[in-house]
Amino acid sequence: MPILLLAGLLAACATDRRNPPPAAGPPAPPDLAALAAGLGAGLAPTPDQAAEQRRLVDRQVAAASHMLDSPEAEAQIAGAEQLAAYPTPEAERALLRFLDAPRRAEAQVAALRALMAFKEPEAATVALLLKAVEWPGEGVQAAALASLSAYLDHLDPGSARFREVYRGLEGAARSKRVEPAVRQGIRDMLAGFPPLG
Repeated sequence: MPILLLAGLLAACATDRRNPPPAAGPPAPPDLAALAAGLGAGLAPTPDQAAEQRRLVDRQVAAASHMLDSPEAEAQIAGAEQLAAYPTPEAERALLRFLDAPRRAEAQVAALRALMAFKEPEAATVALLLKAVEWPGEGVQAAALASLSAYLDHLDPGSARFREVYRGLEGAARSKRVEPAVRQGIRDMLAGFPPLG
């Protein structure tokens, strides 16, 4: 019986000469999913992989930025959502340019929510979000507040930037241009932080 088992193992491991392995072709393009999985596992990408990843991100940001230029709100919303997936300085600038002009409320909401992805936004982004808390349009103020709230959660309560945002929100909580529900949301949010001295 042991001889039969050994013979079976040897047969299973033997190379089948009738079906040789296929000849190697040109190198396959980088597997971006495997690259992302490797990054998540703590494996550093090779310089070529890192360069390919940067090119991919740049292409995605450029395509999404182009979508913001569409006259259709649906395309603008899709572009804003895509930019949130790639929170680069270029993506942030594209969203700021988009929000710097009058837009339909639903497109503004998408762009304001996309800014939530930026953990360390530029000063111009913070200033725009503080202004947007007072903009008219369904859901616009709440979207701006949501992005500011996410940003405040990452700030040191003793920092100058925290104080700037906190003070700006205190003013918005008293503004009649801000919807009552949003004013209450601001007060509730600020109550979760220690009072400024």
